[in-house]
Amino acid sequence: MGKTIGDRLDDLEIIKALAQGKTRGEIAKALGCSDVTIFNRLRRLYDQFEARTDAQLVIKAFQSGVIKMMK
Repeated sequence: MGKTIGDRLDDLEIIKALAQGKTRGEIAKALGCSDVTIFNRLRRLYDQFEARTDAQLVIKAFQSGVIKMMK
């Protein structure tokens, strides 16, 4: 089953929130989901971007053009 637009938007919001220094708990609260949901989404994103840490994920997302410089 493919990802919905909402899934892609949530993934982008998760990556942006990490780039802003938010914790997983803060991200979960902002998106109205559990810490476990964020953990699972991040694990999938780590695989997708071949990252091992939050910092690597943000850098690779930036390098691939998924996120842009934020003010």
